[in-house]
Amino acid sequence: MAAVRLRHPQDLGAGLLFLVFGVGAWLTSGDLQVGDAATMGPGYIPRLLALGLMLVGAVTSFRAFAAEGPAVERFGVRPLILVTLSVLIFAVAVRTLGAVVATLLIVGVGSLADRESRWGEIAVAALALAVLAVGLFVYALGVQMPVWPARP
Repeated sequence: MAAVRLRHPQDLGAGLLFLVFGVGAWLTSGDLQVGDAATMGPGYIPRLLALGLMLVGAVTSFRAFAAEGPAVERFGVRPLILVTLSVLIFAVAVRTLGAVVATLLIVGVGSLADRESRWGEIAVAALALAVLAVGLFVYALGVQMPVWPARP
């Protein structure tokens, strides 16, 4: 009996990530009524997408044992932490500090993940993204969020 050998570690990692997100989507959509194709409920599409993610994850994971591929490369923990932290800061700050300040914060904190960042370029990118975000989400799409910090 031949031993099963992992041939493509990157595919295994990607497949497991798809599976985790698919299972998470399935579980979080559990309270929504699904219905059927003729009378779709609010949970129909989320469940369908969750199944799709799980299918892609399963196929990608199995492929890791069939096809040769490169090993998983080393990655830095600093970028992972700082980018995740910047998204969390944005999520907390957007309601109290407004879209402009929250966008400046996500770009500023996220850019700390790259040691070669230049503050002038970061400032220009942050300002441009803040203008774009407010113009697109608040004015063009009508998303209800404060633009500036709430006054005390």
